[in-house]
Amino acid sequence: MLLQLRGHYDLHELPAERAAELGGMLQRVERAIRSLEGVARVHVNKWGDGGAHLHMFLMARPDGMTPMRGT
Repeated sequence: MLLQLRGHYDLHELPAERAAELGGMLQRVERAIRSLEGVARVHVNKWGDGGAHLHMFLMARPDGMTPMRGT
Protein backbone atom coordinates (compact mmCIF):
# COMPACT_ATOMS: atom_id res chain seq x y z
CA MET A 1 0.00 0.00 0.00
CA LEU A 2 1.19 3.52 -0.74
CA LEU A 3 0.28 6.39 1.57
CA GLN A 4 1.05 9.75 -0.06
CA LEU A 5 0.73 13.15 1.57
CA ARG A 6 -1.13 15.85 -0.32
CA GLY A 7 1.26 18.59 0.77
CA HIS A 8 4.77 19.08 -0.54
CA TYR A 9 6.80 17.87 2.44
CA ASP A 10 9.57 15.47 3.20
CA LEU A 11 9.54 13.75 6.59
CA HIS A 12 11.97 16.20 8.21
CA GLU A 13 9.86 19.15 6.99
CA LEU A 14 6.47 18.04 8.33
CA PRO A 15 4.84 20.54 10.66
CA ALA A 16 4.08 19.01 14.08
CA GLU A 17 0.34 18.90 13.40
CA ARG A 18 0.80 17.00 10.12
CA ALA A 19 3.31 14.63 11.76
CA ALA A 20 0.77 13.81 14.47
CA GLU A 21 -1.88 13.11 11.83
CA LEU A 22 0.53 10.93 9.87
CA GLY A 23 1.34 8.84 12.93
CA GLY A 24 -2.31 8.12 13.63
CA MET A 25 -3.02 7.39 9.99
CA LEU A 26 -0.09 4.97 9.74
CA GLN A 27 -1.40 3.14 12.81
CA ARG A 28 -4.90 2.82 11.33
CA VAL A 29 -3.63 1.58 7.96
CA GLU A 30 -1.24 -0.86 9.64
CA ARG A 31 -4.09 -2.29 11.74
CA ALA A 32 -6.27 -2.66 8.64
CA ILE A 33 -3.54 -4.53 6.75
CA ARG A 34 -2.78 -6.77 9.75
CA SER A 35 -6.48 -7.66 9.98
CA LEU A 36 -6.21 -9.45 6.62
CA GLU A 37 -5.95 -13.22 6.82
CA GLY A 38 -2.40 -14.50 6.46
CA VAL A 39 -0.62 -11.23 7.31
CA ALA A 40 1.89 -11.59 10.13
CA ARG A 41 3.56 -8.18 10.11
CA VAL A 42 3.50 -4.85 8.28
CA HIS A 43 6.71 -3.10 7.28
CA VAL A 44 6.62 0.69 6.87
CA ASN A 45 9.24 2.30 4.62
CA LYS A 46 9.99 5.70 3.16
CA TRP A 47 11.56 6.00 -0.28
CA GLY A 48 11.49 8.70 -2.91
CA ASP A 49 14.58 10.83 -3.17
CA GLY A 50 13.51 14.15 -4.65
CA GLY A 51 9.79 13.42 -5.02
CA ALA A 52 7.26 16.20 -4.61
CA HIS A 53 5.30 14.38 -1.89
CA LEU A 54 6.23 12.22 1.06
CA HIS A 55 5.50 8.57 0.24
CA MET A 56 5.10 5.92 2.94
CA PHE A 57 5.04 2.33 1.72
CA LEU A 58 3.32 -0.31 3.85
CA MET A 59 4.15 -3.89 2.92
CA ALA A 60 2.48 -6.94 4.38
CA ARG A 61 4.70 -9.86 5.38
CA PRO A 62 2.81 -13.11 4.93
CA ASP A 63 2.46 -15.37 7.93
CA GLY A 64 5.00 -18.19 7.85
CA MET A 65 7.56 -16.37 5.65
CA THR A 66 10.35 -16.61 8.22
CA PRO A 67 13.11 -15.82 5.67
CA MET A 68 11.59 -12.32 5.42
CA ARG A 69 11.89 -11.69 9.19
CA GLY A 70 14.35 -9.26 10.70
CA THR A 71 16.43 -6.60 9.02
